[in-house]
Amino acid sequence: MQWWYNNPRARRRDNRGAAAVEFALVLLPLITILLGTIQFGYYFFAAQSTSSAAREVTRRLIVGDCQDAGQRDAFANGQANVAGGLTITTDYTALPDVGQTIKVTVTADGGIISFLPMPNSGIVERVVKSRVEDQAEGAPCT
Repeated sequence: MQWWYNNPRARRRDNRGAAAVEFALVLLPLITILLGTIQFGYYFFAAQSTSSAAREVTRRLIVGDCQDAGQRDAFANGQANVAGGLTITTDYTALPDVGQTIKVTVTADGGIISFLPMPNSGIVERVVKSRVEDQAEGAPCT
């Protein structure tokens, strides 16, 4: 039997730091899971906001509102509230005739934590197609 076996102070000192090591080993996966949850939550928020902005801009365009590109972009950014901002593209230069189809594409960056893998590298893109119902300029886009 060794001299320190019956000494309670020596035995207690032998286990010192074990809890800190165990905590450090468990903390890394927990932080990764927490950051992943935050990242995916923001990604889905950006996807929902981008879908809503694309739908609203298309709705405004097909009834004759928001024909100015600056107003359209400002309106979509106000609808989405995405931190990185949006990119809005349409497939026309002048509003097509009534009954023709327009396509509005809205793109946003849904990634905030760069080291976690995300679908499509965190880029959210939504495309909405619809037929033009009215060409007369309607209410201002606010």
